[in-house]
Amino acid sequence: MANLRPEDFILEEGPMGPIGEEEALILRVNRNCPWNRCLFCSVYKGETYAARDVLDIKREVDAVRRIEQMLGESSWKIGLRGRITRESIRRTVTDHPHLYGKHTQEPHPTHRAAMGSLQNVANWLAHGGRRVFLQDANGLGLKPESLVEVLLHLREIFPHIQTVTTYARSGTCARRSARELEALREAGLSWCFVGIESGCNDVLRAMEKGSAAEGHVRAGLRLR
Repeated sequence: MANLRPEDFILEEGPMGPIGEEEALILRVNRNCPWNRCLFCSVYKGETYAARDVLDIKREVDAVRRIEQMLGESSWKIGLRGRITRESIRRTVTDHPHLYGKHTQEPHPTHRAAMGSLQNVANWLAHGGRRVFLQDANGLGLKPESLVEVLLHLREIFPHIQTVTTYARSGTCARRSARELEALREAGLSWCFVGIESGCNDVLRAMEKGSAAEGHVRAGLRLR
């Protein structure tokens, strides 16, 4: 892998991680939030929503595979028989200074980004490599056919994945047809986490949630 660049080992990551999904691999499929008006949330304020290019996402899945291979090789070299620990991470960094920089020098931003991706993948593998979370605020907002393509590529490269989850808005859930949701399920999407926040319409309006209680119910029924 000496002929590869640090950019070939970097996963783009959004500002907000998944609540309760600390064991998951973080894979960003879109940027920021398409609604971005909720008064209680400051995470994406000032940022513009955009879907990511499917080919870029698939390239990052391939980057995860490369990082997994490096970590595995380092683990076996130091006698850990494939286990991912701090020691195997340190050995990976030491063995690949062209990717992660030299410990005697201030790391370049590209090296720091590659290091963050290494930690992301290492954490995932240390917990069994079973779960994946799709960022950002509304992963279901990606075009269904694009999301299916990403999910199928994930499953092809990592057949051991058990669950793939994402955040989703009620309005997006309700707009997806039963056939689209079935296709996503068959491709590997397990759950959508929907921020209900409240069942009181006065509260939802006051917080500019962009959804009413009835819409939450419709979304839940559609997902089920």
